[in-house]
Amino acid sequence: MNKVKQKAAEDRKNQLITKLLNVGLYKKYGKHLYEFSLQELEKEYLKQTKQKIISRT
Repeated sequence: MNKVKQKAAEDRKNQLITKLLNVGLYKKYGKHLYEFSLQELEKEYLKQTKQKIISRT
């Protein structure tokens, strides 16, 4: 992966970690968020946002 793509992926991962921390998620399955892959963080973020939408209705 070239450096630009790698940097973009790293930035996105950090954004998702920050967003998940803001909703109170620090660990999942005994792993800290920084141990998750970008894809795992994306899935967890989508799950959290869906739960938030459902709980509002």
